[in-house]
Amino acid sequence: MNTSTESNDILESLNDYIRDTVHKNYFLIDCIDRGIAYHHGKIPKHIRNAVEKAFKNLVINKVVCTTTLMQGVNLPAKNIITRNPNLFIKAKSAGDNPKLTGYEFSNLRGRAGRLMNDFVGRSIVLDEPAFEDA
Repeated sequence: MNTSTESNDILESLNDYIRDTVHKNYFLIDCIDRGIAYHHGKIPKHIRNAVEKAFKNLVINKVVCTTTLMQGVNLPAKNIITRNPNLFIKAKSAGDNPKLTGYEFSNLRGRAGRLMNDFVGRSIVLDEPAFEDA
């Protein structure tokens, strides 16, 4: 595992890489300064690869992502927090968005606590309607 100084140097290097190859004001830079990243299908592939490597090396310890997590990305996540089962694919109206199937949701849950890496993995599902005012 990296020391704090090494981790900070790696994060700064990652931010420099993003500034040089994407844009100096790319929002991900602010997140990485806090040890957090995001991951989705529209992030440039070279940046997505760098974020995945930083997460695997424990330099970044939190990743917020779309369902890209279940599409072949093998990250060493110990906890998966799911907000809702909606896929949010561009649709005609909000009610037209498909939901994860039981199989897809099981696949997503299975990303927490990888075999031979972790003893336990946690899958937390937030009951989104419970947060709405009555």
